[in-house]
Amino acid sequence: MPPNEIQRKSSTIPVIPPTDPQEQSTTGSLMDETKADNWEKAEFDKIKNWYEKLESIIASWEEKRKAKAKRRLERTESEVARRRERTVKEYRNNIKYIDQSAEAAKVKAEKRRRNEELKAKEKANRIRTTGKDPNTGLCC
Repeated sequence: MPPNEIQRKSSTIPVIPPTDPQEQSTTGSLMDETKADNWEKAEFDKIKNWYEKLESIIASWEEKRKAKAKRRLERTESEVARRRERTVKEYRNNIKYIDQSAEAAKVKAEKRRRNEELKAKEKANRIRTTGKDPNTGLCC
């Protein structure tokens, strides 16, 4: 064969990678491990971000619920305070009414007592002057 032919044949021969199994598995597995590590890291980052977002949502929900509960407590406390004030006011008005009624009853009873005492004195005076028991009415 002429030298030109050899050159053509050698230039058309493809380069074959080494056939040593240790070299192939080391370079291939390193690439695979790097790829797997990158994928794993990316997945962990996604998971971490998702759970951080979820924790933020939960914390926000918790704060809103606590604020709502606090507002409800304050509203209830103010309603209780208003009810208590109203009840105390009604109690005082009731006591005032009872005091006024009792005082009026006492005055009326005192007036009746004086009136009956006066009638008894008048009858006693009549008995003294006439010497007879007072006639009480329809007795035989």
